[in-house]
Amino acid sequence: MTRRVPLLLVAAAALACGTGPQRDATPESARSSAASAPVSSVDASTVTDTTTYRAVARLDSLPHNGQPGDARSLVTFADAETLEVPIRGASVLFELPVPGRASWLLAAGVECSDCDANTTVWVFRASPGRLRTMPLSFPHPGALTQAGIVAAPYFRSRLYVGQCLDDRRLAAVWFEEVLQPESARSRRLRVLEAVPRLADRVLPWSPDADARLRAHIAAGRCREIPPEDQFVA
Repeated sequence: MTRRVPLLLVAAAALACGTGPQRDATPESARSSAASAPVSSVDASTVTDTTTYRAVARLDSLPHNGQPGDARSLVTFADAETLEVPIRGASVLFELPVPGRASWLLAAGVECSDCDANTTVWVFRASPGRLRTMPLSFPHPGALTQAGIVAAPYFRSRLYVGQCLDDRRLAAVWFEEVLQPESARSRRLRVLEAVPRLADRVLPWSPDADARLRAHIAAGRCREIPPEDQFVA
């Protein structure tokens, strides 16, 4: 699977602490290979604390347990509490804070080991316990190209985090571009915020949004997550 480089997209969906938002439809191939994933269903018996903020100390992949495709990483918080998530090679990209409560973490990683799954951005609550099913997911920035079919990418995006569009709120902002087929070419903007529920909005690209983003980057309030070009199997 693969990721992308520039452009815009944004889907509207509000989310309570343990449920997932609806998402905007990207091309079918992009959605199935990188842009979409099942909504996280957190086991309430093991992940119950969403009222306490915990700082992340580290995130480590766990040893393979011998099961095909096993993928697990362990988030260790500053107070030594832990959260196990079903992804491998994970790294924290950004934290969406919720005042007085557990933050939402954006982490890059893959959903299996020894497989051709591509790197994805996963979103889950920074609460001790164990995620029993896959967290909510979004495209990793970079270009997506269908392996063995065409040489040019069919989708690409860039991801920015921080105060990227609004001085008052932190957000993750994807500039996304559908490149193929030619008849479906489009640019759009996706904004993911915790306000305090997780909200995923998709909006049309506009020169004004692009200018605001670049102004916030120049002011040091917003930064780009490095893109990774990938192939979709």
